[in-house]
Amino acid sequence: MSRSRPRAPREPIEVRRQQVLDAARTLYLAGGFQAVNMEAIARVMGVSKPVVYAAYPDVEAVIAALVDREYTSIHKAMSEIADQARSTDDGQQALLTWMMGMFQLIQSEDSVWNVMLLQVNDAPAYLRERVNAGRATLRELLR
Repeated sequence: MSRSRPRAPREPIEVRRQQVLDAARTLYLAGGFQAVNMEAIARVMGVSKPVVYAAYPDVEAVIAALVDREYTSIHKAMSEIADQARSTDDGQQALLTWMMGMFQLIQSEDSVWNVMLLQVNDAPAYLRERVNAGRATLRELLR
């Protein structure tokens, strides 16, 4: 009699996609993007590879979505900090508010910065494009 692993409960595709990205992020933080592959993602999630492939067609799509998610998250947080800083007419207070907000953000989201500060010189073109686009968006926010 063969022993099969228990089936993971069926999840809506959007939930499954977030789970895939969470697993990919875990793998990236442990070993860089070279550690991220569909088999490793499935292993971290405790599911079969077809479950991962149902959420994303390939590892490039997973990594692109992960980079997009991380930049979107940090952009939203930085926008909120900028809005708080702009809420005062006192320039010194605005700067202090912005600096404290950024400091707290860096402390609370330290793993996000790993993606943002990724060295992309030797990365595949799709990854370089995603990271550079995210950085451009953040630069615009700081103006």
